[in-house]
Amino acid sequence: MKKMLFIAFIGLCNLVFSQGKGTIAGVVTDKEMGGESLPFANVFIKGTSIGGTTDIDGKYAINVPAGAQTIVFSFVGYETVEKTVFVKEGQTVIVDQLLGANQGVQLEEV
Repeated sequence: MKKMLFIAFIGLCNLVFSQGKGTIAGVVTDKEMGGESLPFANVFIKGTSIGGTTDIDGKYAINVPAGAQTIVFSFVGYETVEKTVFVKEGQTVIVDQLLGANQGVQLEEV
């Protein structure tokens, strides 16, 4: 009897603490340079510590909890872009992103 209760308890804990996950993957490229990849661009989920950087080919893949996620793309000298996507459990969502150069404040020549 104790063995059955223990097995039931372990199964219940597994059910309660398991969380559905999915994956967001894609490529980050430069809008002005004809789609050239942006290596080491930042890609993260807004409001969390989930994320990382793109590889040498501009590719990324991050595991995220299932549900609506706001993904943020940033790179030094480029505009930051946010996109909201819905991820289903076990699904991979492809989000390719073009980043344009930041048209920030220009300094005058002295």
